[in-house]
Amino acid sequence: MDKLYIVPSGPHPFKEYKTSTEIRKKIMEIFIDAINSDKVELCDVFLDGKIKNTTLETDRYFKRML
Repeated sequence: MDKLYIVPSGPHPFKEYKTSTEIRKKIMEIFIDAINSDKVELCDVFLDGKIKNTTLETDRYFKRML
């Protein structure tokens, strides 16, 4: 494996989050820092909800980026 991307989901219309997006992102950053590997990376582009976080959109995003 060359790289592991952690891809948190963005806002979901049928789900109420107990923490803010900023806190969720910070928790994931702490988690990734604790792993301490350049093979693990946070992909937070879906957190703001501008891009739908469906399997299809996630696949399209990574095809464009990679």
